Amino acid sequence: MRIGVVREIKTDEHRVALTPAGELLLAHVHEIVARFQAAQADLAGIDERDHDALRLGLFGSVARVLLPAMLQRFTHDMPAARVEAVERGTAGELYDMVETGTLDVAFAELPLRSGPFECRELLSDPWVAVVRVDSPLARRDAPPTLAALAGVPLIDVTREAGLQVVPWMRAQGLEPRVAARTDNEVTAQALAASGMGVAVIPRLAADPHDPRVRLVELEGLPPRCIGIYWHRERQRLSAVRQFCIIAETVAAGIHEAPPPEPLMSPAFASMIDPASMPS
Repeated sequence: MRIGVVREIKTDEHRVALTPAGELLLAHVHEIVARFQAAQADLAGIDERDHDALRLGLFGSVARVLLPAMLQRFTHDMPAARVEAVERGTAGELYDMVETGTLDVAFAELPLRSGPFECRELLSDPWVAVVRVDSPLARRDAPPTLAALAGVPLIDVTREAGLQVVPWMRAQGLEPRVAARTDNEVTAQALAASGMGVAVIPRLAADPHDPRVRLVELEGLPPRCIGIYWHRERQRLSAVRQFCIIAETVAAGIHEAPPPEPLMSPAFASMIDPASMPS
């Protein structure tokens, strides 16, 4: 049986396109290539890989808030394990590294992008308004609504994945007053502290120990979901399976626990004069 997978489209410019059968075949080809790449990655590392090694992909707020507790438990359960943590500026880089076998697992905002991935959802992270400490929003008894935020200057944080706050507000019929834009949540908090506007960011991305600001709970925004994912066609080593279990356990209690203290190296801490610190 012969099935045509390409058809000619007669226009002013000669073009070809896939037939429905061709599109179906292409989907299978992508799956075959993904399985082949997974097999290559497993075979390439069969002699050189330590089966207790863990190659982990991170993004900012996970590295700061979740990773320390996860690694503390992981090294307790698997003291011989070796951890290689990689932080990248974009989620796309981490997806590519998991797909090619450079990383074993990585964290991501859900939903995942399409590809040969499986994941476990870890937690829902609510949004907060980061406001200057003397802002009227910091003294409200009830969480502000999106309509209330539309009346104040906002710091628009453009994000690679997940919810985009300003477009979401516009979809609800609101027209926010954008005072500044950034793609970095640390910068957004600094701008809010300067009084330029209100930054709306996920709670785990905010620094709760910054004395210049207050974190105000919000209503009306769906929380972002964070998960951990891996290549579904690759064999998960014991270290990877154990870390995924620990990640679920730590994430389940993250919002019940007190916020973690900012990480500070001993070298940096020794440079600070205690007398200059606020009491």
